[in-house]
Amino acid sequence: MRHGIDVFAQLSLISGQGTEVLVDGDKDIIAVIFPNLRTARQFLKQFPGSTNRRKILVRLHVGLRLSDLKLQVKVSHLVIAQLTPSSQGGLASRLAGLDPVELRVLNILRAALSIV
Repeated sequence: MRHGIDVFAQLSLISGQGTEVLVDGDKDIIAVIFPNLRTARQFLKQFPGSTNRRKILVRLHVGLRLSDLKLQVKVSHLVIAQLTPSSQGGLASRLAGLDPVELRVLNILRAALSIV
């Protein structure tokens, strides 16, 4: 039985380039929805250095475990990455410096090719 936090939110953010990014909270899932892969990549560039990024991801993972929430990163409607309380990442996430994030490589390729 789940004893975490339920989140209900709909936010609209404007990136530095004027692109709209949505944040949607629905029960135990927080989704950050980018309109395209380029915008998602520009967002990630704000956290330079794998050591800095790793510290942020570890803190975020601890927070998600304590609150029993899941974070999904989407491009359009495709989930390209996910961080859950039980996430361990994989080879792709370690190579990208995003461990423990679970990368969905096929969906990343679909988003890159705009096959949705």
